[in-house]
Amino acid sequence: MSTQITGVVVIGGGVAGLACAQALCEAGVRVTILEARSRVGGRVWTAHPSLANAPIELGAEFIHGLPREVWQIVERAELPTYELTGHRWRLEQARLAPASGSWEAIDSIFRRIDEFAPDQSFQEFLDHTCAGLPRHTRTEAAAYVESFHACNANRISAHALARWHRSDREIQGHRGFRFPNGAEGLVKALVAACKPDLLTVRLNTAVTEIAWNPNAVEVVTQSADLQRDARIRAQAAVITLPLGVLQALPGTSGAVSFRPELTEKAEALSQLEMGDAIRLVLCFHHCFWTDPKLVQSPMPDMSFLSSPEESFPTWWSSVSPGTAVLTGWCGGVRAEQLSGRGSAAILERGLEALHHVFAVPLETLRDLLQESFVHDWHSDPYCRGAYSYALAGNQEAARRLAAPVQNTLFFAGEATDFSGHNGTLHGAIASGQRAAAELLAWS
Repeated sequence: MSTQITGVVVIGGGVAGLACAQALCEAGVRVTILEARSRVGGRVWTAHPSLANAPIELGAEFIHGLPREVWQIVERAELPTYELTGHRWRLEQARLAPASGSWEAIDSIFRRIDEFAPDQSFQEFLDHTCAGLPRHTRTEAAAYVESFHACNANRISAHALARWHRSDREIQGHRGFRFPNGAEGLVKALVAACKPDLLTVRLNTAVTEIAWNPNAVEVVTQSADLQRDARIRAQAAVITLPLGVLQALPGTSGAVSFRPELTEKAEALSQLEMGDAIRLVLCFHHCFWTDPKLVQSPMPDMSFLSSPEESFPTWWSSVSPGTAVLTGWCGGVRAEQLSGRGSAAILERGLEALHHVFAVPLETLRDLLQESFVHDWHSDPYCRGAYSYALAGNQEAARRLAAPVQNTLFFAGEATDFSGHNGTLHGAIASGQRAAAELLAWS
């Protein structure tokens, strides 16, 4: 078993790990990133299939608002972006209609959350504090929260949602932006910003064990072919593993063991939950949703579509020359129910949802379908979910998870964000920068 010595080892090559490595390299620290996948980026995953004329996003896709953490990278690398336009639609009483006023109604619900009152789940808040609102408004609010936050409305902290709502407004989170060349451009920009003589990236290298004591870490890794083990020694480690991996039981695929165990983190880990999500990307021969011969209410300007009662309650369009793409997003409880069923079954459920929404025959949809892509994030052993959320009464758990251990183990990743931006690109990047600053302060 070979042994490598480095200054700092960063475990996980997602945007949190890359942002941390960039800040450390800038300070002159030698960094080794260990990534179990064959690519960096983590939950940012852009595919370039042969049939599609545009990049296909299987992970994070949007910039929410104007967070400086993302826009500084975008501007420095001169990455092209564009702001989302078009209209939101929703299926209501079996009819498609513009979703005018629906966000304002949900926004007003978030404003009702009293952070000085005892915390409760969002569903309890809806049932009690919002009992006087129309039932369809409360149903839509719960569906929105479960979809956008990939959570269970019966479990997520109402106080944590209030914090998110406040933080989101501060960065104009209602505005959305895309990368026309793929979100992977942000990942490549982070890598390019690192000093190459100080950074080593090892792909296809899964971490199985982290042995540590103050000012010394030894990481045991295993290659993708399971044939080669190696040890890496460093003065400190930055752990950017997704919450689902940190919570995985020993012996589970992708799980990492700590020696000695991280008893300091046990409580925080039990107070956070990894939300589930399934992403379905459908490439069609043409934009059938704009064709008056196929749909009763053509929507040439559709950006997002909400169908709260369907297995895929959220859809959005992406149209490039020669490509017509609909992305279906299934989060929270619905994703739990679909997870593990396989790509063919998930595709069928997605087509059934579009059939119900647009009243287009299933066979017609199958004939129009050019290519499909599915990723079940819960079944992904190196993620085990989409992103994190705090359980009711535990809105400070992320802060405790983020705290360094004996100035040797440092923690980053969206689950360690305690400012209200967990589950976002900018929250993950900010967490990596924070962990780097903590480490440098102690070195």
